[in-house]
Amino acid sequence: MSVEAALEKVSQETRKIDAEYLKMVETSQKLNSQLQENELVKKKNSQVFKMIGPILVPQDQEEAALNVDKRIEYIKQELQ
Repeated sequence: MSVEAALEKVSQETRKIDAEYLKMVETSQKLNSQLQENELVKKKNSQVFKMIGPILVPQDQEEAALNVDKRIEYIKQELQ
């Protein structure tokens, strides 16, 4: 294998790793954003709505709190 071919192979692998890294960073940023949103909802104990078809319906506070807690737990696991 020539030096040029070896360098090209290393270059391709580096680009592949860079692309994977960028994808992981984007995913991490999205999850962190979702985590902050869910923690804000939990902190403010605000009214939560559930989309059913084309309309938003108020959700029971207890049910909403459980759903938010589950989302926070899931997001934290994904971030590890």
